[in-house]
Formats: sequence, C-alpha cells, structure tokens
Amino acid sequence: IKPANPTRFDGHAENLHGWIRSVERYMMLYGLSDDEFKLQIALQFVGTEVEKWLETQSDVRGWNEFKKRLRCFYEDTDAKTKAADKIATLVQTGSVRDYAEKFVSHAIAVDDMSDAERMRWFLRGLKPEVRAQVDTVMHARQTPMTWNDLKVWAERADELIFASRRR
Repeated sequence: IKPANPTRFDGHAENLHGWIRSVERYMMLYGLSDDEFKLQIALQFVGTEVEKWLETQSDVRGWNEFKKRLRCFYEDTDAKTKAADKIATLVQTGSVRDYAEKFVSHAIAVDDMSDAERMRWFLRGLKPEVRAQVDTVMHARQTPMTWNDLKVWAERADELIFASRRR
C-alpha cells in the first residue's frame, strides 16, 4: 500500500500543524529516519511562497530544524493561547464523541500540553454525570488511566447514561 502524499504547505498559518502531521505520518509510513533526508522529502510538499522564504534559510540542516523555523515564521503567535482559551471554556453539550473531536482539534495547537493536563481539562468539560462515572472508574483502577482510556471510558459512560434515559 502506497501512502497518500501530504498536501502542500502554502504558507497559511492555519494549515501548518496539519501539514507537519501529514508529512511526519508520510515519513513514518516509509520508515524514514535520517533528518537530512526527511528535510529533502518535506521540501517536495511546499508551495511557491514557502520556497521563496526558504531561499533566505540556506543554513537549515534537517527536518527538525526546518519545523522549528517554519513555526517561528508562519505560526500564529496567539494560536496556542487562543486554543488554550477555547479548551478552558469548552464543555460537552452533545455526545462525548463530538466533545472529544472539538477538544482534540484545539489541543493539537497546544503542543506542550502534557497528557495529565490534557486529561484534567477534558474531564473538566464533561457533563457532570459523565464525569462522575469516569471518576469512579479512575479511582477503582489499579493502573493509571491513559488519554485514550479516558476517552473510551467517557464514551462508554455517555452511552450508558443516554441508553438509561431512553428507557
């Protein structure tokens, strides 16, 4: 199976994180590990505006350095703050699945958020009855809950609560 090519990065800040993720997924699926080679691959997926900017960056050495410079130049400096503010005010109004999608879409921009912080903010926005069920499971477990465990248990609790209301 041949992985789909990443989209081109056109220099628009709102596309940067998604583009980096798609390029990294592409490189992972091809098993690429050499940082210099990764840079050469990534450069195949940039648009004309980024190519012009890149002409001023002749000393870039490797994919990791390139990502840092891209973020410094193209990233919306307030994006992380805006995303964190949205997370802080986000609450579950429909299903946990819908809430989780919205939460993750904002959490992606806050790339330095730890799993513990992500879990705490996610729990905080859940409906009280869902949060109570998840808290019970969390305290009963012998092993710590992961981010994915939390989402799964919250979805289960939400489904059970919804099913009990339909009866």
